[in-house]
Amino acid sequence: MKIIKPDYYDAFTCSASECSYTCCQEWTIAVDDAHKESWKSLKIPETVQGIAGFSGRTHLSDLVKKVPEGYAIDMGKTKVCPFLNDRKLCEIVLAYGEECISCTCHTFPRKCQSYTTRLEYALDLGCPEALDLLWKKGRFALKEEVMEDLSALTGTEKELMEAATETGEEDSRLFLIRKKAMELIAREDIPLTTGWIMLFGLMLDFYEKGEQLKENYIEEMFSEKVISQLKATVLHAGRDLIDHFTERNELFLDVCENYRKKKLYESVLSEVTDRADWFELTDDDYTSKMYREFEGIWESLESRIRLVMLEGLYSGMLLPGGDLYSMVLKTQWLGLTLTMIRHALFLRYELDEEYIEEKAKALVVVILRMTGYSEADIEEYLEHAFEEIIWSWGYMALIV
Repeated sequence: MKIIKPDYYDAFTCSASECSYTCCQEWTIAVDDAHKESWKSLKIPETVQGIAGFSGRTHLSDLVKKVPEGYAIDMGKTKVCPFLNDRKLCEIVLAYGEECISCTCHTFPRKCQSYTTRLEYALDLGCPEALDLLWKKGRFALKEEVMEDLSALTGTEKELMEAATETGEEDSRLFLIRKKAMELIAREDIPLTTGWIMLFGLMLDFYEKGEQLKENYIEEMFSEKVISQLKATVLHAGRDLIDHFTERNELFLDVCENYRKKKLYESVLSEVTDRADWFELTDDDYTSKMYREFEGIWESLESRIRLVMLEGLYSGMLLPGGDLYSMVLKTQWLGLTLTMIRHALFLRYELDEEYIEEKAKALVVVILRMTGYSEADIEEYLEHAFEEIIWSWGYMALIV
């Protein structure tokens, strides 16, 4: 069995109370069945018992609620885990030990995908510590080892492997597409947004061929000759800056809408979403001026965002049980994520008129959390927001 990980994976340690944006707030914290059951016998620590909105509850299981995916910690109106104390430490761990927290809490941001001949591990970049590790590394690279006996796995790697209930069949065409896609997006001689438009066009072509798609055709379409032609086509295509900006701004506001209604991620999102509202009404000349100014800032940030997108392709483009359709869908959704990140950074820049690194990192983390949808949720959003679930190549070119 092949064990594959990013080369920074083993360096991860949770920064706990030092975390710049804790994972214990503003999103769903799943509780697995085993821990839900064991929590029935564990009393809520005294430090938690008096928390507003949770009076009358006595055991840890009383702070678990049913959600569509299973069970999750009830965060109440505060949207913060009730077990998170003022020092950003977990009261369950302090009272009962780390073995008593749910699998999600114990393993995040680590994740694992299981295939017939390989286990692929990754770190979710919705964790600021994981993002820091990748950015400090300055490159996205994978390391591989062969393990004959999986019983040798220990700790979180074993826990994640056991939790990876679905084992995907290995269609060599799909793994080849992902490999070639990562090679394309890694190329620094092709602007990141240009590369993404090119990749989406190729994915639409592969999807159209369906079962007729052969590996030699994939190799041919990623050849230097075809890539050079595609690059020239994208770079020489005319785009109206204001049309481009307007569509991106509307999409940004649409994706943010539910989070604004629920008052989630306010500390990071409120200023930029308010500014996006303002740009709906502002003068086109000012928009053009600021957008051209931002191009220089984007160039300085592009290498780091490229790493984020490479990680997204590795851990999100090809899931166990995936097919050409799901790969097109995930490539499209990653393109939307790229658009969200770039637009949020523009809005932050326009507000501050200078690049503030910590605010930019927080924006990337929050947007990755916001767009971390399951395939079913992605389809549901796209079905309601667009006429067709799969975009045209022209629309990807417009927003990216």
